[in-house]
Amino acid sequence: MGPFLRPHGPAGGLGTLRLIGSTRRQVMRMIRWETLLVALAGIVLGTTIALATLVPMMNGGLTGQAPYIPSLLYGSFATGVLALGLTVAMVPARAAIGGTLDA
Repeated sequence: MGPFLRPHGPAGGLGTLRLIGSTRRQVMRMIRWETLLVALAGIVLGTTIALATLVPMMNGGLTGQAPYIPSLLYGSFATGVLALGLTVAMVPARAAIGGTLDA
């Protein structure tokens, strides 16, 4: 979550959102979308940096070919990053909000 939503500790922003009328479901959906955006940005940025360093190194004399990145391995890492990101964001948020999700 953005630092602007944390005025009084990690759960302060969530409590503030609840106080201004957001439902638990809306707060959890916001956290989920924010986590997905940050994780996807990290995947894109990490891939870009890796390619920016690998391509010149491979073309500069090591093999003369483009780097080989297996699609299944890359997809597994990306899926793992998304799953881990969602887990580390949603579990504490659910505990901070407390209770079950209302409709």
